[in-house]
Amino acid sequence: MASLKKVNLMFLDPKQDKRHKRPYSIMKTLIKTVHAQLKPAMIAIVFHHDWNADRDGRLTLGQLKLCTELDHEFSELDFVVILNKNFWMSDDVTDGQRLALIDHELSHAAPVIESCGGQKEDEKGRLVWRTKSHEITEFFGVITRNGFYTDELYKLAQIIKDAEETPLLKDEVISLEVPNEGQAIKDALQVVLEAGKK
Repeated sequence: MASLKKVNLMFLDPKQDKRHKRPYSIMKTLIKTVHAQLKPAMIAIVFHHDWNADRDGRLTLGQLKLCTELDHEFSELDFVVILNKNFWMSDDVTDGQRLALIDHELSHAAPVIESCGGQKEDEKGRLVWRTKSHEITEFFGVITRNGFYTDELYKLAQIIKDAEETPLLKDEVISLEVPNEGQAIKDALQVVLEAGKK
């Protein structure tokens, strides 16, 4: 008998399973408050069941997939957020960390803007989207040896310096332990908004 190929992805359908509402609730709150440019985007969430750490010990916690022109022929989706199921479901992970992960993945999503300032559309009247790269990608050793040598790293240094007076998101959000899940997400989001004002 032939072995069956393992399926590593599972669509989270909040209509089928109430446990799947949580990531969508976080995403909806983030789009409403800090990612308003994504309000017209159609975004699905899936769990990945089998991501392993790479040879350097880094584990992929999430990804954002931009749906292609071919994808659009079969679906109205613009993006798919892929979450590491083992990380997301772990009892060691806080609501603040879950919120930060979805915030990170949504930060990769952006509209394509025309020179006139409006969002670009394709020939079929569908909005056109793109993905953004990380603002900072660097090795700790390079920063240790050379300091904050780019504008992006200098901005990070300023954020860290300012955080000496006001604790960073990590200290405030990850320590949240509120029994009411909705309140925990609301409180974590408030910290995100306050950190963004600085």
